[in-house]
Amino acid sequence: MIKLIDLLKESTYPFAEHDVLYDDEDNSLLVVEYTFRTKENKYKVIFDSKQKEREFELSFGVDTGELNKVDTFQMTGEGDARNILETVAEIINDFYYQYEEEIDKIIIDSTDEKRRRVYKLFFPKFINPKTLKIVEVI
Repeated sequence: MIKLIDLLKESTYPFAEHDVLYDDEDNSLLVVEYTFRTKENKYKVIFDSKQKEREFELSFGVDTGELNKVDTFQMTGEGDARNILETVAEIINDFYYQYEEEIDKIIIDSTDEKRRRVYKLFFPKFINPKTLKIVEVI
């Protein structure tokens, strides 16, 4: 039987692993990129360990094209922040599930204090508890 609450529950967007980069010298994992599309925009989620091995900084935002950086500051005005953030949380879970042996920490660097508060409240509800142990929002 389908419950009304299930019909009202928002769902995540389908996502795909887009690109994976390993270090040429020691074959350690450097960068993993995911993409997903909303009705209005294409988003990119990037896990990058170039600063410190086994510590991945997560950045996400509107994909502005191959030769451009991800726009982490753009406010899309889609009115769909919950689904977008829930999709990012699912991507974090997927990233950890696939590369657990190569990850010590996932750092979510928010662009401002308001987003930091939102991330700290929102992500713990949707990130797997095992994964959440290594996630830090700064």
